[in-house]
Amino acid sequence: MSDHGIKNIIVDLFPSKISDPCAISKLKPVEKVAGVTLIQRVMMTGIRAGFQNFYLWDSKENYDSEQDYKKNKECIEKILREDIRIQCSWQWIESLTEYSGEDSIFLYYHYQTLIDAKTLEKFCKSANANECASKNGKHIPLAKLEFKNSEISSAFLESLPKKEIEGFVENLLPSINKTETHLLESLQSPLEGIVDVYFNRPIGRQITLPIARSEIHPNFVSLVSIGIGLLSAILFLSGHYWESIVAALMLQLSAILDCIDGDVARIQFKESKLGRWLDITGDNVVHLAVFICLGIREYQLAPDTKILWLCSMLVFATVISFILVLYVQTALKAKIKNTPFSTNFIKLEKFIDKMTSRDFTVLLILGAIIGNLTWFLWLSAVGSQIFWILLLFRIFIAKRQIKNYLFSVPNI
Repeated sequence: MSDHGIKNIIVDLFPSKISDPCAISKLKPVEKVAGVTLIQRVMMTGIRAGFQNFYLWDSKENYDSEQDYKKNKECIEKILREDIRIQCSWQWIESLTEYSGEDSIFLYYHYQTLIDAKTLEKFCKSANANECASKNGKHIPLAKLEFKNSEISSAFLESLPKKEIEGFVENLLPSINKTETHLLESLQSPLEGIVDVYFNRPIGRQITLPIARSEIHPNFVSLVSIGIGLLSAILFLSGHYWESIVAALMLQLSAILDCIDGDVARIQFKESKLGRWLDITGDNVVHLAVFICLGIREYQLAPDTKILWLCSMLVFATVISFILVLYVQTALKAKIKNTPFSTNFIKLEKFIDKMTSRDFTVLLILGAIIGNLTWFLWLSAVGSQIFWILLLFRIFIAKRQIKNYLFSVPNI
């Protein structure tokens, strides 16, 4: 259970409790937004926010016939049973009087409310009971309530004290496309490079949603990105002007797809250790291939041992950086887990993300257009050496802090 202390959620499957009729969406819990049903989004968000027990609140009164009610219920149950990610307790209730939660406070969560897990956790950490979420002063059907509340209506929710939410949260919009676009926009990281923010992401979003709707696995997108990157490296070997430009553009396409795989994974709740490993390893394999092929290309065009040294330095720095990043993501992450230095680790991860942005692909395109890529090798060689040295220093500081802490607390 998360440290907010609330473990029970009542998931409202009734029609939307938003008083503004223009804002009401007609989407049912079993319908999909970006390839994932709304009921799955609720369950996965709640699980990741630390909740354990889900009460699915629905009633025959909301349907034209009992047969429609049973059909919808069976469909939801089938979805939940078949999704191996949903490992939690859930049961049906037709009224709040059937709610059997022992805790005095529970979370009310309408299925048409879109929110990310971290934002939901922050909302639940508030010490106040009986408060409703709001965004920019607008009512959101998400509330912390005491067990004594036996009636939940739009008027009741809007009468509660409001807690302004910081982070992504909104009511489901009548337009699915607009809702999906907002979901994608919420995934943007402040640590992304300029090229990612203003070029890779905007272009990538044009194909991210079709991929998400088609339910193509994000790891497949990663493999395609790696494949295009390796083809780009091979194409650089030709040494011809136009082929070099095509190779540079192919590498840019690989970078765009590298943005997409993460977005698809997050929007579909399909993040995994394998996906993370593919992302880190794939990037480094592509970079190594490109650097080696560029070195061979430039040496063939103008034989000079300096180019071979540049290429060797670049390959060395890339391999060392890869090893250090893997160490940070595995061994160091495990060591720092039970220490007070989690904030420092987050800063270290942010440093890695910021320093490994894909902005260099634009310089490569520029070099291909100019017809000289030796200067790119120089910049990359110097920059990569600085990166791994700084990273090694920060790892050394982190390890020393952990060692001192463990020494001062011998029982850990």
